[in-house]
Amino acid sequence: MRTRLLLAAACLIFLARFTDAQCPGGPGGAGPNGGSGGPSGGPSGPGGGGPSGGPSGPSEGGPSGASGGAGRGASTGGGSALGALTGARPACAPAVRGLSGRKGATTGACSGTELVRERDSWQTWWDRNLAEFVWNDAASGQALRPRPVTAAGSGALVGLGRRTADERPARGEIYTHVVPSLLELLTDPDTEVVDAAARALGATVEAPFGGTVIEALQPLLEHHDLRVQTSATLALGLLGDAQAGPLLLDLARCSSAGHRLVGGASEVPRTIRLAATLALGYADDPASVAALIDLVERLPESESETRQCAVHALGIMRNPETRVALSYLGAKLSDERLDPRVRAAIPTALARHGQVDAIDPLLALCADRDTDDVVRQSAVIALGRLADVDHARVLEALQHLAEDAKNAPTRHFAYISLGRIGARSGSGPDEAGGHQRLERWFVGAIDEPARSIDRPWAALAAGAYAHGHAASRSVFAGPLQAQYDDLKDPEMRGAFALALGLARVQQAAPALRADFEHAGDEAFASHLALALGLMGDEASAGDLHAVFNSQGRDPALIYAAGLACRLLGDQGATTIAADRLDDEGSLDGRLGLAAALGAIGQRSALAALHAATLDQQLDPTSRAGACLALGRVTGTRTAPWQSTLLVDSNYMLDESLPLEEIVGRL
Repeated sequence: MRTRLLLAAACLIFLARFTDAQCPGGPGGAGPNGGSGGPSGGPSGPGGGGPSGGPSGPSEGGPSGASGGAGRGASTGGGSALGALTGARPACAPAVRGLSGRKGATTGACSGTELVRERDSWQTWWDRNLAEFVWNDAASGQALRPRPVTAAGSGALVGLGRRTADERPARGEIYTHVVPSLLELLTDPDTEVVDAAARALGATVEAPFGGTVIEALQPLLEHHDLRVQTSATLALGLLGDAQAGPLLLDLARCSSAGHRLVGGASEVPRTIRLAATLALGYADDPASVAALIDLVERLPESESETRQCAVHALGIMRNPETRVALSYLGAKLSDERLDPRVRAAIPTALARHGQVDAIDPLLALCADRDTDDVVRQSAVIALGRLADVDHARVLEALQHLAEDAKNAPTRHFAYISLGRIGARSGSGPDEAGGHQRLERWFVGAIDEPARSIDRPWAALAAGAYAHGHAASRSVFAGPLQAQYDDLKDPEMRGAFALALGLARVQQAAPALRADFEHAGDEAFASHLALALGLMGDEASAGDLHAVFNSQGRDPALIYAAGLACRLLGDQGATTIAADRLDDEGSLDGRLGLAAALGAIGQRSALAALHAATLDQQLDPTSRAGACLALGRVTGTRTAPWQSTLLVDSNYMLDESLPLEEIVGRL
């Protein structure tokens, strides 16, 4: 297989250069998607065809994370940190701390009320939805579209040299230097690295090169590790190549051909079936629409998870055949015999397509006392994506639910949806009046909510409102800052800090900077970092850089600092974080720095990430983290690809379909 991959890499390099030669301007001019033709020479540093020798210390690469090998910086528990920051964790493993830094957040270790309470926290919502505000095209589905790629410009360094300018790597450069290394890593002896390389390839490669990568990924479908199988399956869809469609359909249907694809097992593992179904949505092949509808319609109730995934997949497709799917889903929305878990996936799928015709049926679901809680929750989320301030009936219904619903997640989603609606421009003659009424309601909810435990939801919703509707910022600034100043609990203050950031209340920046400098709670510090980035506080850059240079910081805080630097357009942050990554001695530090570099997304991060990915002296978890970050920098989508599923999703369905355990966290 190694020989085949090397040949595949050589073909990719040839095709990349050939394609560049056919573009306007010739070699070194405008390449595919507007990018440059890439460097003409080989890499000057790390990054040719991958490692030439074997690893210095083979690892076991089990689900728990870091290996038992003697690689530099090897540590136990690394898989948890890697999973939290990059989503590269086994599909059946407990969830770990995300960006919010909540300790003990699990999806399998707690039960009953405790599990629901944890899943319904505002931090869970923020972790799922932050992409909309950091990469502001995520919620509209634009993350499915390739991002513009800048040219390398004059004087580009040969290979993967560091640059100080904020620019994206050119496609020719990526296919010449990065993709061959990722292909080589598919044969790495450590499963964490293979897993990460598969995901990075899926995020990076696009037509016309998908066929070569499909050939390299297909053998991984019968890998002994479920993580690798899952990642290879998702990567096949992310490539957007129609050649992967039949493979994914066989896996989703658990056909005899699907059994052979996974090595002749008696059945296709459940997680692979779910991943394959979601991957069909990312592949966006018109020929798959009818097959996905068939999965929803014909699979038995025992296959509820696969049917949910089929609905989600239809919701993120953007091809002409989706009109058939929308008609089908619109009819199924009123089917009371449909499994509530499958039915609950329909409102958000319709909303992702902007189906305003669904507003009346969604209102009816909200009002019907017999509607299942998870279906009503999804209807509330969908109304927030579809309505505007001119929809008086929607506003009235959502305000009633936010104040009086007995089901807490329904109340919380109602707050958020009202904020979503406020952020959207209306089209009627009384738009100004609609905003004034909704603003007054939110000020009351911030100061004196019907339930004090709902206060952070009111704050975040108001922040989201003002984030999209600049005229409301002055209205919410005073109430939000007053509550932030009065509160003592770091968790509650974190929500208000983020709300101040979303609303760009820049007069609050000095107080937030002071709190950030002295914050003893690293989860609170993470929220402060992002708040400062969201409000565009350039004076905080030095404090954010200090996080990169500090010892023993939580990797989630380092990642948050990277996101904040991205928001600030901080061109110097990449150099600081990359230099630190070269010398960082702790596993948590390396994971946080790699994730931060991936979040900032500048071309100048390539050299450090590429070197860490190929460094056989590093522990496998660090290499895998660098590999995934590399995929973020070189990826074809502006936002993390998971955001198209996770933004405005009903995570209360996670008990039956844990999406984050399949696709990974943002």
